[in-house]
Amino acid sequence: MPHPFQFPDPLFTTDDFPNCKPFHLCKGEFILFERDAGSGNCFLIIEGAVDIRLMMAGGNEALLYTLEAGELVGELSLFLEQRTATIVAAKDCIILTIRPAVFWKCFELEKFRLRISSLFLSRYLRSHDVICRLGQPSVTMRLCRYFLSLPAWKETTENTILTVLPTRTSMAHLLSCQRETVSRSFRKLLLMGLIEQQSRQEYVLYKQKIAFFLDDN
Repeated sequence: MPHPFQFPDPLFTTDDFPNCKPFHLCKGEFILFERDAGSGNCFLIIEGAVDIRLMMAGGNEALLYTLEAGELVGELSLFLEQRTATIVAAKDCIILTIRPAVFWKCFELEKFRLRISSLFLSRYLRSHDVICRLGQPSVTMRLCRYFLSLPAWKETTENTILTVLPTRTSMAHLLSCQRETVSRSFRKLLLMGLIEQQSRQEYVLYKQKIAFFLDDN
């Protein structure tokens, strides 16, 4: 059986984009506000993190996922000629502005193209998780799907993890619903024994129980 192809690490640095200028962004400020604002620059996160948000049909703004330092933001618009989401700083950031001409010059290099392919694959997998999460028929099931998608599961072979979860407000953005609905779902899962609260934001998650709950509903 052939060994599966290994994509390179998709993270980028300022060395990949010479002569580009960084700027500071405070928590809560937007890099890109309009979903269809048109093509333009893309950006490299040097420090901090940004949230990728999408306005849903019901009027709620869903948090798709968060990008950290070393990741590109807005690069898809250079291929599609339109923006696909709203991007806002999740914490104070230092961002590098990458002009289209600089990006396409880098794209001439085979190793760079391979890393971009790796980046697109990782974004596809993240988007697949989002579709599975938001496609659930109830907020409680969306919450369970989110629990099973946490990266911490990849670091253990156990059926339980102890993890710090986002605030109820952040969870509401993740699940495209109201904060009160998230709170009710948490209470339901606590009563069912699928999760156990250790502190204000720290919880034990029971993987097998959560999976069985999703299978039965």
